[in-house]
Amino acid sequence: MEELFALLGTLEEIGNSDEELYDTDVKEKMNEVIIEIFINENPDFIIPKSFSMFSELSEKKSKCI
Repeated sequence: MEELFALLGTLEEIGNSDEELYDTDVKEKMNEVIIEIFINENPDFIIPKSFSMFSELSEKKSKCI
C-alpha cells in the first residue's frame, strides 16, 4: 500500500506542473493502471505505451513513475 501512496504523491507533483494529467482520457488510463496493478494485483497487466497526453515531455514524465 505504501507504493500506491508514493505513486499518488508523485502523480500529484506531476499534476502541479502538467495540468493535462487531469484530462479525462489520461485519468481513465492512469486509473486502469492503478486498479489492475495495485487493487487486482494482475501480474499479466500490460501498462499502456501512451497515456494520451498532449506533450511528449508530460508523457515521458508519466512513464518514469
